[in-house]
Amino acid sequence: MTVAGSLALLLTAACALAAPQEQRSHAELDVGAVSSSALVPRAPLGRELARRATDQAPRGYAPASVDCPEQRPVIRDGSSLSPEEREWLPRRRNQTVGPMRDLLRRIAIPGFDSERYLQAVETDPTALPNIGIAVSGGGYRAMLNGAGALAAWDIRSDGSTARGNLGGLLQSATYLSGLSGGGWLVGSLFTNNFTSVMDAIGSPNIWQFSDSILKEQALPFPLRPVLSYLYLSLARTGKKTDAPSPSDLVMCRKQAGIAIGRLCDKCDGKCPVCDSYVRPTTLVRICDECSFGNYQNKCVVCGGEGISDAFYCFECTRLEKDRDGCPKIINLGSSRTDLFYQKKTNRSTNY
Repeated sequence: MTVAGSLALLLTAACALAAPQEQRSHAELDVGAVSSSALVPRAPLGRELARRATDQAPRGYAPASVDCPEQRPVIRDGSSLSPEEREWLPRRRNQTVGPMRDLLRRIAIPGFDSERYLQAVETDPTALPNIGIAVSGGGYRAMLNGAGALAAWDIRSDGSTARGNLGGLLQSATYLSGLSGGGWLVGSLFTNNFTSVMDAIGSPNIWQFSDSILKEQALPFPLRPVLSYLYLSLARTGKKTDAPSPSDLVMCRKQAGIAIGRLCDKCDGKCPVCDSYVRPTTLVRICDECSFGNYQNKCVVCGGEGISDAFYCFECTRLEKDRDGCPKIINLGSSRTDLFYQKKTNRSTNY
């Protein structure tokens, strides 16, 4: 995609997303009400670019050929759970018994003996209630509203276990998924070792609401969203223009993903669970986090649509590849039988 083409696309997006001044001010007040501590001055954009790269990327954002692992990625029949998930599931569900017991005892449903019920099923993980939480799509609105719900259901939030509240429902859940903007919420929490919403709000390095993906304070409106977005996306993905790509849409989706990724940066520091030093992580490294290894964490579900000309580039799912360059899809399933027998190759790229 040429610079002229990118500019035309972003001008259209800026016109569609631009709101009247009074509406923008109202939206900013709403965000400020969520967390004034999160809205702190940030470093200029140019200084942000270099430090956000992680060591998981094979060669930054430029495509590179790498050797595929001995066990080649395949897409299995998705009509049943994978063997790995079946092994993980009872161990995780056993961890939900305690929070579930406390929650049911506290809310005291009339005519329901929760203790008697749990005593009858707690020794059989397949009989335990299987709770799944899904955060809807809708950009920042979905992320912030979903964050409020998760905070209310999280036993780590102050006051969540008071009379009539539902703190502990999150700890009782086995699955947590998010769509689009809801995925920003779920992904940012999981890549930070499943930190609490309240801790994310209190950290200046996780939810960076002061860094809009469509504007930079030094630029006048309405050029601000266009030029800022072009600077960010083309600076980070410029090397892709010299490499083969399935379509210009892939380029657009990559740029949008990088822009959204500015929201959920993880700084180096102490792990809130085990107090050990942690490095910035990606979604494919969630299984290495200590909260996942001791089954305190939930199972993450990521999905995406196929690439088509009708796919809106700002609504993209960030599916990452492991540091060896091949996607971690060995355990994923699909109902599309045409995907089961893809031609095997010896090389892969980090598109």
